[in-house]
Amino acid sequence: MIQNKDFIQICFKNLKQVNTLDILIFQTSKKDRAIKVQKILDERFNVFEEGFFCKKFLDLDDKELKKILKQLQKNRISKIKSALV
Repeated sequence: MIQNKDFIQICFKNLKQVNTLDILIFQTSKKDRAIKVQKILDERFNVFEEGFFCKKFLDLDDKELKKILKQLQKNRISKIKSALV
């Protein structure tokens, strides 16, 4: 289980280690919501929000990714657990 405050830092750390087209999945403790971050190129990413809202944010760079993750962190996530697919 990771804490909400560490979410973005852990996401970026893991994205540096994964291969292209791998997906990081962050789920809430109740497993009713998830944020999936896909690495499509070295510096390009897709984000998929699943839960009450289902949104896609495609072809983001580092700055855009951080901005979207901050919005999702603030609005949607209390406690997250991490998994790599």
